[in-house]
Amino acid sequence: MESKFIKKEIIDINSSILSASENQYDLRTLSNKLSKKSDFTNPFGGINININLHTVANIELYIPDKTRDKLKDLIEIASKYPLQFKSILTQILTRNILYIGSECEYYGYIDIKNEYTELTKHIKSDFISINRVDPPTIPNLVTEWGKHTPQIVIISCHGTEYGLFLQDDQGKCKEYLNNNFYSFFEKRSIYTECVILSSCESKELGKQISNDGKNVICINRKVDIRTATEYTRNFFIYINNHSLENNNVYENAHKYSLEIIGFEAMTDQFAFEFIKPDKIF
Repeated sequence: MESKFIKKEIIDINSSILSASENQYDLRTLSNKLSKKSDFTNPFGGINININLHTVANIELYIPDKTRDKLKDLIEIASKYPLQFKSILTQILTRNILYIGSECEYYGYIDIKNEYTELTKHIKSDFISINRVDPPTIPNLVTEWGKHTPQIVIISCHGTEYGLFLQDDQGKCKEYLNNNFYSFFEKRSIYTECVILSSCESKELGKQISNDGKNVICINRKVDIRTATEYTRNFFIYINNHSLENNNVYENAHKYSLEIIGFEAMTDQFAFEFIKPDKIF
């Protein structure tokens, strides 16, 4: 079976589901949603994705009849060419997250190990991959970023309006100035969609990053560590359950997390800002 044909069919079906659901669902999220409700599952050739094509409430909202027929054909292709299909499906649908978390002996304890563990618990989609830069040195950051080409990046560390605190090669906390990061982010604008600066006083860096076409979440002042951790947790709960093809998904995830923080009456809820990209590629 021609790889180009399989790829075209997957993209067409994904686009149809996105359009029918007003950009809320795609093959990633719909598979999880339907498998929870189904009394019948039909796996994509043994791949971890189950699509119920029968008794699902309001399925017509997400899968029009024509698309449903194409989906049945696609499942048949998957059963005949499982390895080829899985490779193409993963290539098209997977989003990579890169987590850079760094402690600093001069400031409060973030507990980045626990924060990363909690994130992995909430990222349940088969098509979202999360990796950690460990230890969080600049050479490792450059290497891992190039290796995973992440669409979403989270940098969780202490910071000031002038820079971010990461580890040096000796494992010591070191402040790296904002202007050192400008060209770094600019080179990676093609594939990175969203950068989360979970770092105090990171707004100036966030504004510069958004100039390179990225969605940015940043913090405009010093913030309580517990609030920052809770914000990140809820942000990724939303990301896990919604289509990443939706241009507004990152801003919506930001609003979702802020609303929960507000209900919980946590401090510093207005410290988090979402900055839209200045240009679109």
